Amino acid sequence: MAGVKRIIIFGATGQTGSRTLQRAINEGLQVSAYVRTPSKISEDVKKNLYKVIQGDVLDKSSVEKAIEGNDAVISALGATSPFAKTTVMSEGCSNIISGMKKHNVRKLIVVSGAIYLASEAGIFATLMKTLVKSTEDHVKQLSILENASSNIDWIAVMPPWIKDDKEVNPNYLYKKDYLPGVSQVTTAEIADFMIKTLMDDDKVESLKHSQIAISSKPKQPSNCPGTIGMALLVLAVGSAIYFKY
Repeated sequence: MAGVKRIIIFGATGQTGSRTLQRAINEGLQVSAYVRTPSKISEDVKKNLYKVIQGDVLDKSSVEKAIEGNDAVISALGATSPFAKTTVMSEGCSNIISGMKKHNVRKLIVVSGAIYLASEAGIFATLMKTLVKSTEDHVKQLSILENASSNIDWIAVMPPWIKDDKEVNPNYLYKKDYLPGVSQVTTAEIADFMIKTLMDDDKVESLKHSQIAISSKPKQPSNCPGTIGMALLVLAVGSAIYFKY
């Protein structure tokens, strides 16, 4: 149950990244933030960080250097829009793994996406799979993880629509390889799951080398207008699906 004490977060100024940054601070962890634009981190948060490292996740040497001395890594990297192609997640993940191997850091949690997993969401997943262009990079990122050394204890968190919200349902759901419940999760729930997991060695051991889908709550009845309305809303405001890097 020892968990970690010092972590570094990549993509720490995005919606999920910034929420995770604050949660890690609140848990008393020694936190470094690797970002392109340090000014996006408020002064109130900066004063509680161990380090703010300015850099580009596509710069391999910079990423490798930043990882040294940490117990674990969180990657909250994502596309600026789900409707645009990107390579930032896969290339960033490759550089992160290289740095972890170089400095003997084992624990890694990466935020990916659940839209191509089997789910209770049905129509939501089918519609989003046809529209989201960043899916290809998520797939590449997962392939990189699966081909990483066995010395990397990685966990891929697979959220559906991400709502930027501080609320945490104490009964939120997570499951390997399958999205349970509704097609929504809050940034705070993702942060809660990642930090709690990293602070529990037994949980890391049980979940490592897995894709873990996460959902705010159980699914509503299929004939509920709210379910259809949510899918339409997500399609209309697709840029909110993933946090910005």
